Amino acid sequence: MNKIVTLLLALSISFSLLLTAQPSLVKAEPSVNLVGNPGFESALDNWQSQSGAKLDEMGAPHSGEFSCAVTGRTSAFSSPLQDMTKTFNQWGAGDYFVSAYVKIDDKSAVASDKMLLVFYATCDGQHKWLTASADISKSYTKIEGTITLAYAQKLASCTMYLQSSSGTTYDFNCDDFSVQKVNGKMEPMAEPTAQPVDEVKSRPDKTLVGAIRWDAYINPNVPAVGTTPDQYIGAQVSRCFAPSQYHFKLPFFGIVLSKDKVTFPDYTQEIFDQEMLYAKEAGIDYFMYDWYTDGMATARKLHATSKYKNDVKMTAMWDITSIPSSEYGSYIDILKQSYWQTVDNGRPMIYINNGGKQDIYTLNNFRNACTAAGLKNPYLIGIQQFGSTPALVKSQGLDAYSDYAIGASKGVPYSALETAAEAQWAADIATGVQYVPLVATGWDTRPIIDNGLSWYTTNADSWSQTATAGEIASHLQKALDFNKAHTDKTNINSVLIYAWNEHLEGGWICPTIIDDDGDGMPQLRADGTNARDTRRLQAIQQVLRPGSNWTLDKDIDLSVIFPSPISEVTSKPTFLATKNMDTEQPTSTHGTTNNSNSSLVFGGIGVGVGVAVLIIAAVVAAFLIKSKGKKADPKDNAPDE
Repeated sequence: MNKIVTLLLALSISFSLLLTAQPSLVKAEPSVNLVGNPGFESALDNWQSQSGAKLDEMGAPHSGEFSCAVTGRTSAFSSPLQDMTKTFNQWGAGDYFVSAYVKIDDKSAVASDKMLLVFYATCDGQHKWLTASADISKSYTKIEGTITLAYAQKLASCTMYLQSSSGTTYDFNCDDFSVQKVNGKMEPMAEPTAQPVDEVKSRPDKTLVGAIRWDAYINPNVPAVGTTPDQYIGAQVSRCFAPSQYHFKLPFFGIVLSKDKVTFPDYTQEIFDQEMLYAKEAGIDYFMYDWYTDGMATARKLHATSKYKNDVKMTAMWDITSIPSSEYGSYIDILKQSYWQTVDNGRPMIYINNGGKQDIYTLNNFRNACTAAGLKNPYLIGIQQFGSTPALVKSQGLDAYSDYAIGASKGVPYSALETAAEAQWAADIATGVQYVPLVATGWDTRPIIDNGLSWYTTNADSWSQTATAGEIASHLQKALDFNKAHTDKTNINSVLIYAWNEHLEGGWICPTIIDDDGDGMPQLRADGTNARDTRRLQAIQQVLRPGSNWTLDKDIDLSVIFPSPISEVTSKPTFLATKNMDTEQPTSTHGTTNNSNSSLVFGGIGVGVGVAVLIIAAVVAAFLIKSKGKKADPKDNAPDE
């Protein structure tokens, strides 16, 4: 019996030793605190105010010498804010312990409330609010919890702030913020990679010709909700056109009330349909819409209801990186319409104004959503004036590159503008991108310089002399010839005209009133209605539809305008010939939009452009400017069909 007891005791001791010999389980240590200046011991370094909150580091501390006193709140999320984007992108996806100490100010009438510690993350166009919460009082309470960043790609942004659950705007103190990654590992977020660009398998022989639309010529007496009548888009545009020397630019449906006053009627289906007929007659294939809301969306909406909607198709300029994926469906529904312009046997054509934003993830998501909905992969065209570059076209996986407008300065002749545009074509394709050449019809912002627009900034020298119809037609023909000579770099064989109706900036082909004597009063028909100047479209028709006859308005005798193909003999409006070009123009002080002017710099000139063109371009470059960051109207670009 003693032997058995002894044996059992020995086995017990051996088993115990065996257990203690096993390595213990080691729990991962969390990272250090990733919050910059978490206790406000370095004043307000790393912190900024959100939603009007007043911050003072002399608040009652939870620990240390300082904390943050938050007063003057105007909303539930008025609080200190710290940008955590770079931090989270460095440490990567996973779980994070988060905490902060908060107390309601002693003098506040509010005794208690629920407070949220919020992390507002944006990725792939989607927004997420990750939170921890606690009931707080007039003594410090620790808000704590674990949040999960479940992202495979880099965050576009992530901010940390506090938000009172009740919405009450009481004063409070906060201190000792903490964010620690649970596994303690730095695992940087992955950089998104662009999808391979699909090869275009079907380049058409006929050039696809588009024209930009900026539809601000709307009744000035119908302000949008929340807009004062004098600041409504239509009212501002009407004021710009008021001086008599600018009436010749007025769209054909504009109303001249006197030599110093103009207005616009309600924009109707009848007016839009007439524009469609003009465009079709000239040979325009599609309109490219600036995608605005409110009154400026009227024209594109009327396109959808026009009986001519498939005769002249539509595309648009979208900021795809700003479209949440939850809204993709409404955009995709538009792309499915028969009147949306496609290329390469059914790929929807879209111009984009993402600018320099490197949100490849969102671009990929948008493409995938389109193909999942039964569409072909969209053909996306970056626009130089909105921040795109040939390098960005390549890195973001865009299909092609184009431009919106080419500016000018100091009253140079249109021929200088034309030369600059043609040199730009050659410089751009030399970078190796696929290309849609821009056809410049003019640049003259003096109506804006003289009268101002709340959303637009320009300078007093930003104008060139007015083009003749023949000059525009000649420039368009050169664009067609350019595409023909560079089939390998123009895989959809399209050109884009600036513009159908940028009348205020001096680039238009839409018919206007006739005021050749420059007195501000329109030439009238026998029935008292305005005669219509269709010279530019008639000239374009001779290029795009050779041998065709103009069958619409007969206010201008085509044989007088074009005694020989594409040669213009009519004069410019009188005021251009008599205007004192040395007279200083007032500089507009209205608005602070993205329009900034810089010298137009020409890059390397590709094959097909002679040395002479390069020399001429260098001479005029000092007078020409590239207008970047097109008029950013403070409206969103969400579809509101």
